[in-house]
Amino acid sequence: MDTPYGVPESLMSWIAIASLPAGTTFWQSSPGSHRVNDWNDWENTPEVSHPVWNGNGPWERLDPGRAEVNVSGRIPPQLPIVNGAQDH
Repeated sequence: MDTPYGVPESLMSWIAIASLPAGTTFWQSSPGSHRVNDWNDWENTPEVSHPVWNGNGPWERLDPGRAEVNVSGRIPPQLPIVNGAQDH
């Protein structure tokens, strides 16, 4: 996960999503850009804080559909902790 980087507009970071209250609904849609080449080497260049989004284009469907891809989700209620592990 690319935590050191901010995310493009229209996306929420996984930290922001994980921090939402239970029952919250959120939406994600393609920012229209992506990274084409290798990611930065954070270990050797820790000062890098912004990615270079050097490719353009929407999210691509993996099925034969043609509609635009958008994602929504809902944060589930906290699962009970049983014997130190979450009960799924």
